[in-house]
Amino acid sequence: MNVLVVERTFPWPETSGTRIRVSNIVRALSELGEVDFFLLAHSGTAQTSGVPADAPVARFGSAPPAPRTHPNLRPRARQLRWLVRDSVPFAVAMRDHSVVRSAFRAWCRPRYDIAWIGRPHSYFALGDALTGTPTIVDYDDLEGHKIDTWLGVAVDAQRLSRSDRRSAPVPIIRRWGAKVFNRANSQRWRALEHRIAGSVAAVTVCSELDRQRLGVPNAVVLPNGYPSPRRPLGRVELRHPMTILLVGALCYAPNVDAARFLVGEVLPRVRDRLPQTCVRLVGEFDDRVEDLRTSPGVTLTGPVPDMEAELARADIVAVPIRFGSGTRVKILEAFAHRIPVVSTGLGCEGLGVSHGQHLLVADDADRFAAACVSLCEDIELRSRLVDEAHRLYRNAYRWEVISPRVVELARTVAGGEETRRLAVSRET
Repeated sequence: MNVLVVERTFPWPETSGTRIRVSNIVRALSELGEVDFFLLAHSGTAQTSGVPADAPVARFGSAPPAPRTHPNLRPRARQLRWLVRDSVPFAVAMRDHSVVRSAFRAWCRPRYDIAWIGRPHSYFALGDALTGTPTIVDYDDLEGHKIDTWLGVAVDAQRLSRSDRRSAPVPIIRRWGAKVFNRANSQRWRALEHRIAGSVAAVTVCSELDRQRLGVPNAVVLPNGYPSPRRPLGRVELRHPMTILLVGALCYAPNVDAARFLVGEVLPRVRDRLPQTCVRLVGEFDDRVEDLRTSPGVTLTGPVPDMEAELARADIVAVPIRFGSGTRVKILEAFAHRIPVVSTGLGCEGLGVSHGQHLLVADDADRFAAACVSLCEDIELRSRLVDEAHRLYRNAYRWEVISPRVVELARTVAGGEETRRLAVSRET
């Protein structure tokens, strides 16, 4: 069987949730035959040093980033033109994908038995190049829902983003324009997600919650997972001072907001009770969080060569995500390593977890800080949470459990069978 995978993310090494998902999907699909991997580079694509020798990829190809449409227009003019003339999402409409399609057609085999496409952006970029190929599109993020959650916290997020900066408040007319733009963009993402789902054999989502939100009959739940660690690095006993760990790409807007919320709103409240508490922000970052390194008790590490050392140091993993979509692999990582977690409700949604059973859930700064303090003071609570969380991880979120679903779905689609029988959530 000839298998095609098209992604916007180069998945090696497995240093992020998206990379872990893509790498393990490729590994699972390789059980069916030779896998060709085509990378759609974009502005956020990291430099690649080539496919690792042990990766199950027969052929690798890539396309350069699609050039901008209307490059001479100012940003506001491009947005206004898009609002009036385009029916697809802004990020899609503002790129000329003809270069991508040409590169793909020149590289690909004449025929594939199955195609697995990462995200609607990629499917749209390839246009009719996959006509006749049984296709699955992975919706690991629902972009329309992500925008809607942003609109719910936008004012407070913008306040935090201006912390310690001398920028003026955003004028009312600009706030109104941004809201109109984002609502239109959300609607167009939802329309594109539905249109693509109607033209392919199946789409995959990360949770039953996302399957219900998407509302299409051929959506199949394929949860995120985390590789089984050699040994869990967490511990019930605390070190002093207590260390709170936040992991993520700190150049990605939901993580930027989470870091600023944790440092600006939560940490001062924790330090009122536990004055020596430290926060470590681990991951690639940009100037949106650069100023946080001067906050008392905060270390901004950038990318680290050894994530295990950071996990071993952590007393709590914080997931103060206030907007976004999909599910958070950083929570599964903490569960796998038996490290207690404090998360917002949105941060842990879709994982089948319960407050007080697997983790602590808090949506405002006072409660989030109180949850962190309680995990410092109550060893029995720490022990009970990590036991239940690790059990859930072992039963539902190891790739050894998830990979057979990838193989089953791909076989079903390649064989031309009805996928609706698979489009039912399995209890996790």
